[in-house]
Amino acid sequence: MDGYSASAPSKTEQWLLAPVTPELPRQQVHLWQADLVVPMAELQVLSSLLSMEENRRADRLRLELHRQRFIAARGYLRVILSRYLDLLPGQLIFTYGAHGKPILETTFSAGRLEFNLSHSHDLCTYAIALDMQVGIDLEYRRPINNVEQLAQRFFSPSEYEQLQSRTPEQRLDCFLQIWTLKEAYLKGTGWGLAGLPEVQVAWAGEAVTGLVLAESGLQWWMHQFQPQPSYLGALVVQSLSPPHLQCWRLVGPLRNS
Repeated sequence: MDGYSASAPSKTEQWLLAPVTPELPRQQVHLWQADLVVPMAELQVLSSLLSMEENRRADRLRLELHRQRFIAARGYLRVILSRYLDLLPGQLIFTYGAHGKPILETTFSAGRLEFNLSHSHDLCTYAIALDMQVGIDLEYRRPINNVEQLAQRFFSPSEYEQLQSRTPEQRLDCFLQIWTLKEAYLKGTGWGLAGLPEVQVAWAGEAVTGLVLAESGLQWWMHQFQPQPSYLGALVVQSLSPPHLQCWRLVGPLRNS
C-alpha cells in the first residue's frame, strides 16, 4: 500500500465573502460554503437554473425538506462554477461518472475545472480546483447511536481499533474524522462506497497522519476543516505538493453573475 502524508486537522480557516469573479491559479483549491436555508423566492430562482433532469431528481425526493436542500445545493453549485467560466448558471452542462460523480462538460480555457460538493443538515461545501481531482465530505455533528456497529462494518481493523481506544465522549468525533476522510477520497476518485477497502486513515497516537492507499503511485493531499461549529469536513486533492487553500462564504441574495 502507498501512503501519503497530509496537513494536520485545522479549525482556523479564514472564510471570506465570495468574489463575483474569483481567480483560480494552478496549485490552488477554493473551498466554498453555502447555507441551504433560503427564502422560497430564492429557491424558485435556483430551481430555474437547474436542468430538467436535476429538477426531476429533486421531485423524486419524498421529503420536501430534502427536495429544497437538493435544489439549493445544486443551484449554488451552478452559480459558483459560472463565476469561473463567465457563463450563466443555466448554461452549464454536467455528465456523470459510473458511481454518480458529477463532471463538468463545459470547457474552461485555462484547463479542466474539477469540483466536488457535499451537504449535510443545513450546509453545503464545495471544492474547486484546476486540473487536480478533488473530493470533499461534510458531516453535521449529531448523536449516532450505532457508531460502533457502523465502524465494524465500514472501517478497517486498525481504524476500528483507533475508535475503540477513545473514551465514549470522544468516539463520535473520531468516527467522523475517519468517515469524512475516507468518503472524501472515494468521492474524489469517483469509486463510491465500493472502494472503502482501498483506503485507510493512518494515525500517530491520536493525530491523523495520512491516507494509506491500495493503489500505488497516487498521491493525495488531505485536509480536515470545520466550516461552522457543528460541522466537520474533509478535503482531498490529487497533488504532489500541498496546494494553497482559499475559503469563501456564499451569502446574501444570489444573482446570475
